[in-house]
Amino acid sequence: MVGGLSSAEEGGRLGASVALTEVLHCFPIITLTHFCDTLLKTYPPKATIKGECARDESFALVFGYSALARSGRLELELAGPAPQQAMHAITTALTTLLDLATRKSFLPEVTYETVLGILDRLPKDRISEVISVFSEVLGMDPKEYSPEMISLLICLKRNFSVKFNEYSSYLTKHGILHPTNIHLIKNALVATSYSSPRMHSVWNYVVDVLSDSPVAHFQAFAKVLDDIFLIEQTSVKHMAFQVVQLFSEKIETNRLPYLFTANFIKSLVNALVNVTHILHKAVKQTLYKLIQVLKTEPLAAMAAVNALEGPSGIINFDKKTRTKTISTLLTVVSSESANSYANELLEQFINYGQIRPDSFANDNDKYENAIVAGRKWIVDQLINLIKGKLVQNRELVVLNILKFLFFHSFYTYEPTDNDVPNLGEESLFLTKQPSPPICVLTRSYVTQRFFSTLSFINKTSFLDENDKQPAKGKPVKGKKFLHEGESWSYHIFKFQHKLNQNKDFKVIFPHKSPSNDDEMDVIQNFDATLQALTAKITEIRKQKKQLKTVEDLETKTKLHKLITFESLMLNIGLTFFSNPGELTPAIQELCTIYDNLFNTDKDSSRAIEVMTDLFVSWLVRPASLVMRETIEQTFKAFCPSLTVEGLDILLGVLQQKLDQKEDEEEEEEEEEEEGEEVGEGEEEGEGEEGEGEGGEEDDEDDEDEEEEEGGLDDDAKTRLQKVLEKLGQEKPGEEESEDESSMDDEQMFKLDKNIEDMLKLRKDSKKASKQFLQDRRDIIQFKQRVLSLIDLYITQQQHDQQQNHLNNKTPVHAILPLLQAIGTSASSGNTDTINLVQRIEVVFNRLCKPAAKNCVRASSEDVPFYENILTALMEKATTTKLPNVSRMCAVGISFIMRILLHAPSTKTPNEAEDNFGLLNLDTFKENITKCLNSFLLSKQKSLTNSFFQTVLLQFPKVGWQVVPIISSLLPKSQKKKPQICCLDWLLALIRMKKELGNAGARFLPVAGCFYQTFSVVSRNPKNSLPDMRKCLSLLIIAVQTSIKLQGLEKTKEAFPIDLIDKQIKEFPSTLLSNPSIVGLSNVIRNLFTGETPKQKSKQKKNKNDGKAPNNANQQLNNNTLTPSTEPKPTPNDTKTPQADPKPAPTEPKAKGRSNSKKGAGAPASQPASAPPANGLPKAQQPQEQQKQEGKKRRGGKK
Repeated sequence: MVGGLSSAEEGGRLGASVALTEVLHCFPIITLTHFCDTLLKTYPPKATIKGECARDESFALVFGYSALARSGRLELELAGPAPQQAMHAITTALTTLLDLATRKSFLPEVTYETVLGILDRLPKDRISEVISVFSEVLGMDPKEYSPEMISLLICLKRNFSVKFNEYSSYLTKHGILHPTNIHLIKNALVATSYSSPRMHSVWNYVVDVLSDSPVAHFQAFAKVLDDIFLIEQTSVKHMAFQVVQLFSEKIETNRLPYLFTANFIKSLVNALVNVTHILHKAVKQTLYKLIQVLKTEPLAAMAAVNALEGPSGIINFDKKTRTKTISTLLTVVSSESANSYANELLEQFINYGQIRPDSFANDNDKYENAIVAGRKWIVDQLINLIKGKLVQNRELVVLNILKFLFFHSFYTYEPTDNDVPNLGEESLFLTKQPSPPICVLTRSYVTQRFFSTLSFINKTSFLDENDKQPAKGKPVKGKKFLHEGESWSYHIFKFQHKLNQNKDFKVIFPHKSPSNDDEMDVIQNFDATLQALTAKITEIRKQKKQLKTVEDLETKTKLHKLITFESLMLNIGLTFFSNPGELTPAIQELCTIYDNLFNTDKDSSRAIEVMTDLFVSWLVRPASLVMRETIEQTFKAFCPSLTVEGLDILLGVLQQKLDQKEDEEEEEEEEEEEGEEVGEGEEEGEGEEGEGEGGEEDDEDDEDEEEEEGGLDDDAKTRLQKVLEKLGQEKPGEEESEDESSMDDEQMFKLDKNIEDMLKLRKDSKKASKQFLQDRRDIIQFKQRVLSLIDLYITQQQHDQQQNHLNNKTPVHAILPLLQAIGTSASSGNTDTINLVQRIEVVFNRLCKPAAKNCVRASSEDVPFYENILTALMEKATTTKLPNVSRMCAVGISFIMRILLHAPSTKTPNEAEDNFGLLNLDTFKENITKCLNSFLLSKQKSLTNSFFQTVLLQFPKVGWQVVPIISSLLPKSQKKKPQICCLDWLLALIRMKKELGNAGARFLPVAGCFYQTFSVVSRNPKNSLPDMRKCLSLLIIAVQTSIKLQGLEKTKEAFPIDLIDKQIKEFPSTLLSNPSIVGLSNVIRNLFTGETPKQKSKQKKNKNDGKAPNNANQQLNNNTLTPSTEPKPTPNDTKTPQADPKPAPTEPKAKGRSNSKKGAGAPASQPASAPPANGLPKAQQPQEQQKQEGKKRRGGKK
């Protein structure tokens, strides 16, 4: 076994080592002395280790002594009768291993691990007998220590309490990781990164010792680790990050923040910022582990946040590293810690220049930029506290943060005396002078963030401390108000009222000085306007208090409107500070609207129209998010009373054109294209569509070019042309200018000035072009905001229709303006315009596709109104050139028809068999005839197959009235595609068994139209095989329905069999030879002869499974519907259609199933090739019989 320890195979060495361990454990007869002597005789130590053999022998010694340590013999021998022999063997083993560790660089780690394994089995009182073996290591200079020696020293101190000062002049009596010694072993710890990228085993001993040591020892180690992070070698930094990750897994969480030292944070940020950094992924993994551990301890998480963003860290850590470290850690900290953190941030905002001295102090511009960036970051952190719901049980903290933001947005503190005003808890940071003073840029940013935070907090639920369910321990449903039952905006408004009563606080107007007399007047009237607004809010609150005592439904509705109007007044009052010039007249109008809505008994519709117009004016400019949301909430409360005039105000915004000049040019181009199309012929079918698409692409290209040149007006072009002429660049067609080399200095000076003017003009033209695009983008965004109000109105109206069974036709007025809005917005193909058009389509579909219970109910007085809209939609669908508008017209037509059809009819049930409600069929037929004329006869491209399917097939009883119109117009059309579309409509109508309803009243008057349709469509020479199958299928279904309703004789009158026979004979020969055409023709013959497939199936079945009879061809030749010269069909190519046949597949099967066993199962008296009993070819046999014969051929298996 000792010989097997030097095996070249790893498995051999491991097997010998394990076996040797068991032998030493089970056979005490083998003494330790004998084993050590045998091991050293077999593998005597060599002065040098060269070659594979010497390497294997060195590892054999290590494996041998390791087996001895694991076998348990050392403990037994030391406790036995001859402990001295055991100590001699141990001393020999330790000496040999220490000597072996100095031979090769790959041996120290494994040899010292074996030494530590032997020392772990050594009793504490025996260390004096072997301590001399380690005298050389103990007396060595610590700068020469290896990582393995650190492991040995840790083991000696931990197991045997060795005093190092007795053996070394460099170390104190304490452990090697003691603060008095740890600074000496930095080089040894750094050396752990030199041998391998994996973690060295010494770190496990270091972590175990430091996890149980006092905090001061861990802090000392953190300083050494911080010095290690200063080393720029990648391997060293990688090792240091691995050590941090190892500590995060094994030590107490509250000690982790000590590792967030300055150099660690710097190395962390450098690796995270640069995605291509070699350590980026490793550092990201380390940070992830730290976050997961810190999340379990709120105090440690807060300490880590302070370290990452404190003086040793960097501000805006998350943004610079593109991580969510701070935001994630802040979600777990306690409310007390969050409150303390918020106070620290507020203190930093006020005294930022003193707390964070910047390195750019000598450069004023850079210093100011650093101050602005730092204060912006502080504001963001304060808002993150609120959005992370860290202070959900500390509503006063949230309110203090909001007050702080509001104060530094619009107020400044200018004390007139030494008395400090008392404002409560928030006075701590509002009565201090900022150092340095807050600049305009910072104040604008604080204002923007204040309104965005107010918008967020108005939609967020915060809980009080007592809002808990004691049974489950879960919070109840949150509230959007404070514990006093008031909104956040009201508390801020009350706070500003308190500020205005104190002379030490001055209002700062829109972050700039007034530029004209009008603005000065606004500032002078600011206090009066604010006082009037405050008085109205006070009046609203009194009225609210009175209404809360009443319980009826009308009063509750009025109270809800009053609450929303109060919210509007409060938010407009807060926004008034940011823009007093524009909002002063608006506030005056708002006060008047309040009086008309709540203080008078007159009709409030006019006041709602004025309020709607006021809302639109506020949405023109980029209002704050809180104002837009407040407008939507108020509009939702009052929109049930909105009149047609108020709705037209909103729709008029959408109908405005984006750019008048562009639209005029597009109209001219469209007229030119129409003139060219008059003289040019168009292809049919798919070719026409392709040309249409190409034209649209050309238009889009032209529009893109116009957008690029949109900034150059005529004046700029003229000025630029003059400059170019001065430069010597003549107009096209003129000769080139003379050589400029002969110009003198004065001419060159003029030339330079002209060049400068030209460059300035070009720069101005680029700015104008950008401004042009920005203006159009602002218009589109404005339309988006107004469209949101329209969508809100439609949704609310449908909800009221369902809940209160109201019948309001006002939303129907929006159908035509929405279609026109698409026409005015679809001229440009940029992304913003496309999004606007898509949103308009969504709103239109919501309006025209309500649930049945939300649909408007029409009355007889409303019929002219709906008929006018129906006619306008038909005309719009015919004239438009936009496919999406045509599709939406079909949806609108379907909506109006549903309203009219579902309305109670004025006729009695005896006057009409089909109830069409209030729909005027004559007017509808007139309009649909124009659309069919345009679709079948003109060269338009807007009306499509889907348009007529939506209009006709959704209401079959109306579609049946259009069948004669289709039949009369088909002979005039020579286009294949429209004809086939008409064929599809008729097929869909006649196949609607459940919708056929009163079949006698619907089908019989138009039965002849189906034959006319068949006659016209089947004559088109461009028809394909599927088209002809559709024609025959339509004829078959029509004949079947006619026979069922009026018998065979009258059917022959409506469907002349001779003419049908003649028509089919005129089919092209390629079609007549097709088996599916032959099969359908036979079905028609059988229908007129009175013989059906069901009757044939009752005949005697032929069990012969052979081929078709020889007289099958003769049978087909006798058929008057097929010529005798046509080739006979193959047996399995066709199938006889059933009573309600469907179009045959596009391609018939090429081959039938081969029958190799002829005559199998046939009677003996009947030959195998005998014809079937029913006299039909196999392909025309009933389906049931064919299935049974197929099962026989397959042996009864599928």
